[in-house]
Amino acid sequence: MSCLKGATPREWDICYAFHKEQQMNDEKSEAL
Repeated sequence: MSCLKGATPREWDICYAFHKEQQMNDEKSEAL
């Protein structure tokens, strides 16, 4: 899935949420 400007707002939302989740998972891993 690409987060480029050609994506529809819905795709962008899904992409953004996915990246947010990945970031949170990374932070949890570092905290362990």
